[in-house]
Amino acid sequence: MSKWLILALVVGVLVWRWSQRRTARMAPPAVGPGAAPQPIAMVPCEVCGVLMDARLAIRSPTGHLCHTHRHGAHPPDAP
Repeated sequence: MSKWLILALVVGVLVWRWSQRRTARMAPPAVGPGAAPQPIAMVPCEVCGVLMDARLAIRSPTGHLCHTHRHGAHPPDAP
């Protein structure tokens, strides 16, 4: 009788450990403390209209320019 009791106890512990590992794997990763990242301001190029990070855009007197159009290499298309 004690043999069956020990076997049931061992099987119970194994099932419990298996379920703990399974739920730990399925749980989403914990997000650490800290502030959420701030959104990045996007501005359009006045020549081609591509949106780019405002920190990378080159300011012109009339707006912003992308890297390709910063030296006026490509004039705006005539309407």
